Amino acid sequence: MNRCTTAHAGTERRAVGTVSIRLIRTAKAPLCVAVAASAIFGLLLARPVLDGRAMVLFASVFLLACGAASLNSYQDHRWDRLLRRTRDRPLASGELPLRVALWQAVLLFAAGVLLLLLLPEPQAPLLVALTVVLLYNGIYTPLKLRTSWAVLPGAVCGALPPYLGWLAGGGPFATAEIFIAMSVLALWQVPHFWLVTLNYRDDYRQLSLPALVRTMPEDKLRLIALIWILALVSAVHSLLLVRPLSPVWLPVPISALSLALAAISGYALLGSRTPGYRVLFALMNGFLLLVMALFSFGSLGR
Repeated sequence: MNRCTTAHAGTERRAVGTVSIRLIRTAKAPLCVAVAASAIFGLLLARPVLDGRAMVLFASVFLLACGAASLNSYQDHRWDRLLRRTRDRPLASGELPLRVALWQAVLLFAAGVLLLLLLPEPQAPLLVALTVVLLYNGIYTPLKLRTSWAVLPGAVCGALPPYLGWLAGGGPFATAEIFIAMSVLALWQVPHFWLVTLNYRDDYRQLSLPALVRTMPEDKLRLIALIWILALVSAVHSLLLVRPLSPVWLPVPISALSLALAAISGYALLGSRTPGYRVLFALMNGFLLLVMALFSFGSLGR
């Protein structure tokens, strides 16, 4: 009897674990951690203190981002079935009921908003948060099924979390510093997305989904992606000019990382016969996270 009970309990734990993993994948939790980190990046630019406010901000933005991602998974599930890189997602594969994703989105949105309301003077950050959700789920997600240039409003979505953090930290509504910081995120978003489409170009070319890899020669798209990456590098250097950091030598590694990204991207996209799109995609991710971390560290040291 005890063995049967133990075996049944083990099966239940495995089932709960499997469902939990599917819910986490539907919410795209690792991506949402990065979104929340970008909000902290903005907060520390305005208010270089890691305290309870930063913890509340991180948790609230993470929950809101997970809610938006869950709704996005629901919106995209039909198209996800057609792409090799997304067909194994829980909703696309039928491993998770659609209504579960919708309920998850509602609960995560509600929890994120309630946490955001705990911040001092939460009105402006809340307005930015709702704007991001509207842009992401109401404009970008439907638009990407209609035009290859939906990536541009998508870049705006990606640029707003640092602004949310900046306002939560008591920063003024409009300064060169935060707008340059937002431009770093926006300029990163576009080539980041294009690298995904280039890596899975055969999928996109075989389907009716709008994508520049279907309408533009690959070498031209590589060149345009490189131009955006060079603009990203320029934006990072512009932020170094307007943002004092401590220790005073910290801009050196940030500049070196930026120039290294430019050189590697130039070789990969123009000089190599077999571009490593997946590797460059990973480098872009690591670069952004490291640059935000270094600026945050330099802000705390002031």
